[in-house]
Amino acid sequence: GLVNTSAIKKHNYQIIHKESPDSRGIDVAFLYLKDKFTPITYVAIPVIFPEDLGGKATRDILYVKGYTNKKDTLHIFVNHWPSRWGGQMETEDKRMFVGTLLRGVVDSIFDENANSNIIIMGDLNDYPTDRSLVECLKAKTKYDNIVSNDLYSLSYYIHNKYNAWSHKYEGEGDILDQMIVSGALLNPENSINMTLDNAHIYDAEFLLAEDVNYVGYQPFRTYIGYKFNGGFSDHLPAYLDLFYKK
Repeated sequence: GLVNTSAIKKHNYQIIHKESPDSRGIDVAFLYLKDKFTPITYVAIPVIFPEDLGGKATRDILYVKGYTNKKDTLHIFVNHWPSRWGGQMETEDKRMFVGTLLRGVVDSIFDENANSNIIIMGDLNDYPTDRSLVECLKAKTKYDNIVSNDLYSLSYYIHNKYNAWSHKYEGEGDILDQMIVSGALLNPENSINMTLDNAHIYDAEFLLAEDVNYVGYQPFRTYIGYKFNGGFSDHLPAYLDLFYKK
């Protein structure tokens, strides 16, 4: 429905999507333009918790490998990690499990090519300084010595420099919707690259509503509890800009 009936219909986006075992029917998907990106392969990486974490399966991680600029290979991971429903501490082990799982896949890519262009995105339901990202996924929050085969949190950078936020909880804004890249993409000599300042949260006015309980604004939500509110989401979109080196 999104690509066929909404305002983006005219752009003719292509979809990569697989049904995952989420009990609410929430999946991740990857949209692309054929003249900008050519998929080579894709796979839904299953996330099945061990018995001590409940033993159930949750949303897959969607991995898409393809090329852009007709020659630059990109490895893209689309995520939606387990929610904080029930409490952050009570659910943290599940997100740490997924972070460790994803790091293992990333390391296998680095083992093959230390200069791989990797983008990790999605609602990870943790902040850039939480253990699942820092200890398990090993997404670095220091940028003074960037190495190609390390991961770097762009979200941490823009939250600290610009006070950017994608989500609010009790009036405090932070970023749950992570953008994490390999160091290769932060190398200006790489044929496709970006800077730390090329990560953004899209906070257009129509996506915001007054924060009546606190100050400022919050995302214009579709639902408030079970009441239909007519908005878009309780999260703001995150995006980054990539550039070709001429």
